[in-house]
Amino acid sequence: MARDAWVFGLLGLSIARTNIPETFLEQLKRRQVVSSLVYSCHAEERGPCISGNLTLDDSGITEVPPVPFRGHSSQVKKITVPLLPLTLIDPYGNRWEQKKRYASIGVNRKPVAGYVDTGATFIDVSNKEFEGIVNLTVSTMHQNQHELNLQRGKPSPYLPTLAYYVGDPTHRMEIRIQPKHLVSGCDLRSCQFDISPSPDGNIYLGHPLFRAYDVKFDLSNYLLYFSPHRSNAGSVGQPPDAKPGTSKLPLVGPQAK
Repeated sequence: MARDAWVFGLLGLSIARTNIPETFLEQLKRRQVVSSLVYSCHAEERGPCISGNLTLDDSGITEVPPVPFRGHSSQVKKITVPLLPLTLIDPYGNRWEQKKRYASIGVNRKPVAGYVDTGATFIDVSNKEFEGIVNLTVSTMHQNQHELNLQRGKPSPYLPTLAYYVGDPTHRMEIRIQPKHLVSGCDLRSCQFDISPSPDGNIYLGHPLFRAYDVKFDLSNYLLYFSPHRSNAGSVGQPPDAKPGTSKLPLVGPQAK
């Protein structure tokens, strides 16, 4: 192996395989290496990929009532959360609705299953949502080309922030992923953004989510905790009746393959 080659570790903490039904974390618990099926990820805000701290058997307590899971597979344990369609926020903080496609939050928009996956490089969006990101970026460039300045080697200031409402209606919060969290690398001419139209229609919240938030997985109780990084705390929005602080969301396991 070349000395400068990247090493990718696929632990399978919360995803098992058909021929190996136990996850790596379950095997550790069975061997009494850890006492709980809980782990947390704290990643750096910038790429490439994600780097940071992975804490197994995380015993930190959050005073939030438990939320039951909705669906589970004993062999394929990919984690999903109810996810409302993407909302875009321009560089000035204005929400953008492409051709009024979206109604008010939580009213006429049907949630889909969003995969929360540390192994997914990109945030996958629908083709229409990807088109909306491109259109809003171009529109912002045309309207404000004399107000926002491009800096070599840094993300474009014209890119929107991605905003999602995640969770069931009674446990719903908004997460925001800023352009800096989408960047996996820049050179003098261009930047690589980890966002892609989904080829199969599945929506994955990959590395950019973990650059923006600390995420804690409680696999025994099928619960997720999203905590914004301190530098990102001001970008978090919640419904008026939501409690402040770390939010706790149900995990939803899809059907077995």
